[in-house]
Amino acid sequence: MSENIEEIEVTESKPIKPKKQLTEQQLLNLQKAREKGLEKRRELAVLNSKSKAIKEEQLKLNAMEYDKLKKEEELKKLKQKELDDIVNKQQEKQQEKQQEKQEKEEKKKKKIKKIIYEESEEEEEEVVIVRKKKESAAPSKQSQPSYTQIANMSLQNQLQQKLNEEKFNSLYAQLIRCRY
Repeated sequence: MSENIEEIEVTESKPIKPKKQLTEQQLLNLQKAREKGLEKRRELAVLNSKSKAIKEEQLKLNAMEYDKLKKEEELKKLKQKELDDIVNKQQEKQQEKQQEKQEKEEKKKKKIKKIIYEESEEEEEEVVIVRKKKESAAPSKQSQPSYTQIANMSLQNQLQQKLNEEKFNSLYAQLIRCRY
């Protein structure tokens, strides 16, 4: 069977064009163009690597700034908690002092003097109950605060001033960041 198959060569009718021959000048120009292109590609590669590095650095800086902001917020929260704790403690102390004062006043009010007079002739006993009333000097003491009250008020004022300053500074810092 292999004898019956004849090999037929198929040739296409398109004529093969010979390559255009370049002159020496054209070859030199082509070589210069290739060198310039290679140089440009290298420059672009360097610029690309630099731009990627800049983007990475910017991301790192943004991450660091974010971390700083988080730490500042945590510190502010801690400071706020501490200040709140201090204020609460002072308020509790003041309430305790007021309660103690009220208890003392109640104790003073409850004191009752009993005076018993005995008369031998009649043999009768008289019981006189005398209650002490507050003097008119008491309101003057209330109008003038004690040294402890003055100290507590000054501490409260200082804490309020510090809180206001911190609020102002944080708002100011936020405004400055927004501008730039």
